[in-house]
Amino acid sequence: NSMKKMSNEIEIKRGNTAISRQKMSRPMKKMYESGKFDNKRVLDFGCGKGFDVEYLKNEGKIDIVGYEPYACDRYLQYPTGKFDIVTNNYVLNVIEDVEERKNLVEEMKKFADLVVITVRADKKSIKATWTPYNDGYMTPKNTFQKIYDEKSLKEEFGDVEILYKDAMGITFIAK
Repeated sequence: NSMKKMSNEIEIKRGNTAISRQKMSRPMKKMYESGKFDNKRVLDFGCGKGFDVEYLKNEGKIDIVGYEPYACDRYLQYPTGKFDIVTNNYVLNVIEDVEERKNLVEEMKKFADLVVITVRADKKSIKATWTPYNDGYMTPKNTFQKIYDEKSLKEEFGDVEILYKDAMGITFIAK
């Protein structure tokens, strides 16, 4: 389940992009510290190994559910119901197909009116060992990475509201 076969037989290992964390991810920490999650029902769609979900559950202020089809067996249950906020952090940039990325955004909108997404924007992370592939890069670990900037973000997703930008990523609201 952690691999996606391409028609040209490249195996993209999406689950390999999830990293183990000892602290909250930058986007989730910003949202949490801003109070945007307070007393909200949150769906972390593409939660990786689940650290943010577990941390925020333990804080007790947030009703949070995680969903992760590739990197972690604990969060395979497809979500049901409505949420106040859907988060999606560093997921779109590991999907090699632009139409699949757009479809995923539309899928997340079914769960909440507020969909907050963070994508990679750290162009300095591009390594000489990365090979151009589609509109991004294949890494030596057979993972895909697309590095966004504001222009490419708006070209792909249309009218978005930028919430935060830092050296690592761009956090935006999908409209």
